[in-house]
Amino acid sequence: MNLPEVLTNELIVAQQVRLIDSEGQQVGVVSNKDAIERARRAGLDLVMISDKSDPPVCKILDYGKYAYEQKKKAKELERNSRINSIEVKELRFTPTTAKHDIEIKVKQAKKFLAEGDKVKFVVKFTGREMAHTDLGKVILKDVLSTIGEVKVEKDITLSERTLQLIVAPVIKK
Repeated sequence: MNLPEVLTNELIVAQQVRLIDSEGQQVGVVSNKDAIERARRAGLDLVMISDKSDPPVCKILDYGKYAYEQKKKAKELERNSRINSIEVKELRFTPTTAKHDIEIKVKQAKKFLAEGDKVKFVVKFTGREMAHTDLGKVILKDVLSTIGEVKVEKDITLSERTLQLIVAPVIKK
């Protein structure tokens, strides 16, 4: 999580800046040197808040505290975006997967669905197993019957050497 580069004090190259003092009051357009001098007198830093406007907007504040708050906001946004995103979790089987192993993976799938994620079940075939794709369909139908109430996003399909089934949680109103 990298914060954008923020220009401070002497790194600000604009001749004129729109200055906001440490109390948040707009001072107006002043020279860069005057703004830096005011920041030094206040014992704070001159930080460029917006370089999009003409002249750029600068504020007198404690840069360490400002950087900390920006980092905290970025972390909060990242956390919120992760909470609102739906992931597709994948669980893999083979035609020879044992009954108990299937039950464990179904239990895991129920946990994923309870968290609001979609689940993709994949049965992978190798070599001579391709002649017995019906065994994979039996596994996926068994999984579908034991998993409970779900919405089938993509029904059982054979693509290359895999059978796939995608399910999503049922949204209750």
